[in-house]
Amino acid sequence: MPSEKLSRAGYVLRTVLLSRAPHMIRDRKYHLRTYRRCMVGTEMVDWLLQQSPLVHSRNQAVGIWQALLEEGIIVHVGHYGGVQLLFYFSVCREHQFKDKYLFYRFHQDDQGIGTVPTHADKKECEEELQDVLLTLAQISPDAMMRMILRKA
Repeated sequence: MPSEKLSRAGYVLRTVLLSRAPHMIRDRKYHLRTYRRCMVGTEMVDWLLQQSPLVHSRNQAVGIWQALLEEGIIVHVGHYGGVQLLFYFSVCREHQFKDKYLFYRFHQDDQGIGTVPTHADKKECEEELQDVLLTLAQISPDAMMRMILRKA
């Protein structure tokens, strides 16, 4: 179960992302297969870098997304032999967030419960964004260290 603080951070990021860049979360096709409501790792890193000077490098942005992946806020969406698989960190601890053309989605979209944020939700999350990014920037080095330590 993700911590309340990181759950809120994921909610804020998803809401702001849907407000500022709704085109990023969409159905994607890869090898004749459709993956619902996904984002691309490289686009996620690019977007995060544009949101605040607190996020100053691609590595730091990767660390932020990795922290959210570890908590189950986002999940990696993959394929194997034509069968769509969801790799949750709790199930597949070897997967790490990658700044590549790989698909990810917010857990709430994965569960089919993702809602469209209201105007009030968007406004509230816009006001919270910088605090959330500060929190995530502070925990990203630990997530990066765990990634490094897991490498073979």
